[in-house]
Amino acid sequence: MRITGAAFARLGHTVKLLPPQYVKPYVKTNKHDAADAEAIAEAATRPSMRTVAVKSQEQQDLQTLHRGRERVSKTKTMLLNSLRGLCAEYGLITPKGSSWLTRDLASTRQQLEAVNSPVLSLLFERSLAEFHRIEEDEQFYTAQLERIATTHPVAVRLMQIPGVGLLSATAALAVVPALQEFKNGRHFAAFLGLVPRQHSSGGKAKLLGISKRGNSYLRRILVSGAQSLLRWSPRRTDALGRWVTALRQKKTWNVVAVALANKNARVIWHLLRYDVDYCPHAAVA
Repeated sequence: MRITGAAFARLGHTVKLLPPQYVKPYVKTNKHDAADAEAIAEAATRPSMRTVAVKSQEQQDLQTLHRGRERVSKTKTMLLNSLRGLCAEYGLITPKGSSWLTRDLASTRQQLEAVNSPVLSLLFERSLAEFHRIEEDEQFYTAQLERIATTHPVAVRLMQIPGVGLLSATAALAVVPALQEFKNGRHFAAFLGLVPRQHSSGGKAKLLGISKRGNSYLRRILVSGAQSLLRWSPRRTDALGRWVTALRQKKTWNVVAVALANKNARVIWHLLRYDVDYCPHAAVA
C-alpha cells in the first residue's frame, strides 16, 4: 500500500513534495534507486528548492471527479472521430460534433441503408449505444460537480467571475495548493503557465509564447472559458467588455483569450487568498 503525503502529515511529520523536474539535475550518472534517493536528499537540502503543497481529502475528491469526467470526455471524442472516419470510407461525410448522432439520426440511418453494408449498420448501432452510455457517465460526473459547486461557498464565489464556470471553479479548488506558496496573483498565473517564456541573455529580454507549465487541465479550461466570453464581449457594455474590445482591436483572438485567462487566474487567487467576493470594477483595474 502506498502511503500518501497526507498520511505522513497525520503522523506528525513535516511533508515536503519536490517536483520531479527540479530533482532531475541532481541525479548523478545512471538512473537507479540509490541515485534517485541521493538526488532527492540533495535537492531537499537546497534553501531555494520549491515544494508542492499536500492536497487535502476534499481536493483529492474533486480532482478524482474531474479526472473521471475528462476520461469519459476523451473516450467520447475518440468514438466520434473513429465513427466519422469509418463512415467517410463508405462515402458518408458526417459533420463534426455529436449532434448528428441524435439530431439527424433518422437521415443518417437512411444513408446507411443506401450504402447497403450490414457491417457498417451494425457497427453504427453498437457505437450509438456506446455513445449513450458514455454520455450518461459524463452527465453523472457533471452532476456530482454541480452538486459540489452549488453548495461550496468558495466555488459559488468563484463562479461570479465572468469566464469562470462550473468546471473552472471546482478545478481551481481541486488543483490549487496552499495559497501561501504564491506571493501574488501573477505568481499563480505563472504557476498555471499563462505567462510568456523568457529567453534572455546579455541584458536583452526576449519573450516568447506562454510557458504552458503547471496544471494543463486548469489552464485549458480557463482559456476555454475566456474564449467563450470573447464571443459575447461585443455585447457587454461593462468595464470588462470595453477592456476586451479594446484589446481585441490590437491583438489576435488567441492572445486576447490567454490574456483574459491570465486575468481570471489572478482574480481567482485574490478571491481565494483574501476570502472576498468578486468586484467587477476592481478586477479590470
